[in-house]
Amino acid sequence: MPANRDLTHVFNEIHSWAMRDPLANQAIISALGLQLLALLVREADPNNSNQEAALIQRAMMLMLERAHEPLNMPRLASELNIGYTRFRELFKIHTHTSPKQYQLRVRLDRARDLLRNTDKPLKEIAQLLGFHSAFHFSYQFRTTQGLSPKAWRKQARSRTKPAGSQ
Repeated sequence: MPANRDLTHVFNEIHSWAMRDPLANQAIISALGLQLLALLVREADPNNSNQEAALIQRAMMLMLERAHEPLNMPRLASELNIGYTRFRELFKIHTHTSPKQYQLRVRLDRARDLLRNTDKPLKEIAQLLGFHSAFHFSYQFRTTQGLSPKAWRKQARSRTKPAGSQ
């Protein structure tokens, strides 16, 4: 597939964020990766409009920026000047996931980063990421990761310890 300015720009952004600090920028890199996929799908299917792809890219960036807020999807759609049903439909076409699932993925990516790299308590992480409660956060995390946040943190940290350290 021939490269175009948008594809090149997003790819370079991903590379730039990854070179700075891939762990700390994991959520941004994931969002940009989905943006890159949306651009590739648009290039492969000339019937997709540039306006639709731009709208979904904007929605993804807003979700990333607002990962810490309880996000009202119908309000977000309204902010983007589109009806909620059409927004969900376009989002699913361009990303192969629902807006709510994407929002959850962004939050859980950020949660893994916070668990791995900070000593923040689970309740604080849940609040920082806009979960209703620590219980809700733990449930969502366990459902997607197969481990509780506490167990995941312990396992992630044991994998990153240098050899011979305690």
